[in-house]
Amino acid sequence: MNNDLDLDIKNYELEDIYNLFQIQNHSLTTETMKQAKQIVLKMHPDKSKLDAKYFLFFSTAYKKLHAIYEFQNKSINKKLDGTTYYKDEYNEILNNLFEKKKELKSPQTFNKWFNEQFEKHNKQEDADEGYGEWLKSDEGVFQTNAVSPSMMHEEFEKQKKKIQSLTMYTGINDPFASTLGGSLLGKNDDFSSGLFNDGGLQYQDLRQAHLETVIPVTAEDYQNIPKFRSAQEYKAYRDKQDINPLAEKEALQKLRTNDKNKEEESANLAFYYAKQNEQAIKKNRDFWSGLKHLTNG
Repeated sequence: MNNDLDLDIKNYELEDIYNLFQIQNHSLTTETMKQAKQIVLKMHPDKSKLDAKYFLFFSTAYKKLHAIYEFQNKSINKKLDGTTYYKDEYNEILNNLFEKKKELKSPQTFNKWFNEQFEKHNKQEDADEGYGEWLKSDEGVFQTNAVSPSMMHEEFEKQKKKIQSLTMYTGINDPFASTLGGSLLGKNDDFSSGLFNDGGLQYQDLRQAHLETVIPVTAEDYQNIPKFRSAQEYKAYRDKQDINPLAEKEALQKLRTNDKNKEEESANLAFYYAKQNEQAIKKNRDFWSGLKHLTNG
C-alpha cells in the first residue's frame, strides 16, 4: 500500500474515486460494484495487516460510490418513519436551554439568537452561495442618465459585445438535455429550465435574466455572415451545404455518446448531493453539540 495515499476523503473528486477502485469508463454495474467491495474487504486489518485507517478510508469511499450507483439505478426508496422529526434528546436539550437561558423566552431575543446560530452553521462554499452577493451589487445596472439619446445605439452595441464576451459557446445542445447548465464535472452556472421542462412552466436563470437583457447580435455579426442578392443565389448556396441526415451507424454512435454523457451527469449529481448531505449532517451535529455545550456549561 502506498504510504503517500491521501486518506482525507474530502480531497477526492468523483474521478479520483473512480481511479481508486480502478473503474474503467465510469461504468457502474453490479459487477463493478462487487469488485469495488472486494477491494474494501481486502483492506480489512485482519487481511491486509495494514492500519485500520486504510480500511475506514476505503469504506467511506465505497459508500460514496454505492450512493452514486443507487442514484443512477433509482433504487433508493427511503420513507419517513412515523411523524417524529427529531429525537427526544433534542427536546431535552431545548428544554434545558430555555430553562438556563430564560432571556431566550423573549421572541425578539430568541430571533436574534436564532439568526446568529443560523448564520454560524449555514456558511456555504463559494460555489453554493447563490446570487445573494450579486443581488446586493450594482453589476448589470445600466446608467441611462450618463448616455445621450444620440449615443444610445453605440451603447447598445457595447452592451451586446460585452454579453458576447461573457457567454461561453458549448455547441448545439439536445433539447431534452439537462435542465442545469455547467460542465459534467464542473459547477452549475445556469439554472434556467429546459426547453421541454417536465413541470410545464419555463423559467430563466435569475442572474442571466438581469444581465443578458439584449440579444447579443451586433452589426459586426451581420457583416460577417454571407449576403445574397437574390433567392436563386441563396438557393445555390444552400445546395452546396451538407444537409443529408446522419448515417445509421453515426446516429447510433451519437445516441450512445449522449447516453454516456447523461450517465456521467447523473453520477456527478449524485456525488454532489452526497457531499451536500454530509455537510448538512455535520452542520446539524455541530448545531446540537453547541446547544448541549451551552446547557452543560
